[in-house]
Amino acid sequence: MPLEKSDFRSLPRVKLQGWANKEARIWTFLDNGVDFTSTEYGLAYIYSVKYGGEDCNIFIRPKSPLAIGLQQLITDEYPELKGLTVKVTKTTGKKQSDTRYKAEIVEPDENN
Repeated sequence: MPLEKSDFRSLPRVKLQGWANKEARIWTFLDNGVDFTSTEYGLAYIYSVKYGGEDCNIFIRPKSPLAIGLQQLITDEYPELKGLTVKVTKTTGKKQSDTRYKAEIVEPDENN
């Protein structure tokens, strides 16, 4: 059965807007995400994460700088995101296309 928008409304959404330059956010991935295609926005990957002490959803567009940053974590040692606690730092340049995200695995703490 295909997923519907209402399937993701039960959890708050992590907002990516307003994320300051060099600000870091720490997420613990609760699953490996699902592909979701909407008629309005196309394909997105939706992950359930623990952020700020609560369970949330995060929507990530394929080939976006954030998707590329997370993809660099996938290795033979860590073949999936589920269970990983990840620190993601945003850096911006003069243009929007200069935005990059650096993702690194960190030790979980009780708030995430």
